Amino acid sequence: MPSPADPAEAERQWNTCLPPSAVRRYLPTDHYGIVAAPHVDTVATAIRATLSSPDALAHRTADL
Repeated sequence: MPSPADPAEAERQWNTCLPPSAVRRYLPTDHYGIVAAPHVDTVATAIRATLSSPDALAHRTADL
């Protein structure tokens, strides 16, 4: 499924799929790019930080 051109539409679509407690991060890449260098390291770092910090589990959105 291609990404919607409108960022607000992408946000709306994710909000319908994710629970309110979900921590979302934005990367300047596509689905395949997040599992390839250099983004895979960024994803791994964000996951480790989220799992190790109780404050990070609050619902929020951030750019990476």
